Amino acid sequence: MSILRLPDEILALITGHADICSIFKLGLTCVRLNQAIHQNPYISRIALKKARYSTEAIVANATGDFARGLRRFAKRKAAVCAAEPWT
Repeated sequence: MSILRLPDEILALITGHADICSIFKLGLTCVRLNQAIHQNPYISRIALKKARYSTEAIVANATGDFARGLRRFAKRKAAVCAAEPWT
């Protein structure tokens, strides 16, 4: 069975065991998973609970826009990891 055929509830259980960057990258693989992760507030909320004290998570909890918070957190974390401050 393909992961694309799994219901969103099962995807939520799977993403509950992954880190935020992996969840974000999973959403970049195809349109179906992107819609499941970014349009389902439950999955985005699960991901942001792993970084509950980050600025993005606090703003997402206040506004209810969990998909935007997930995108902003993952992009900020990737930018920090890619930085080379000593060159």
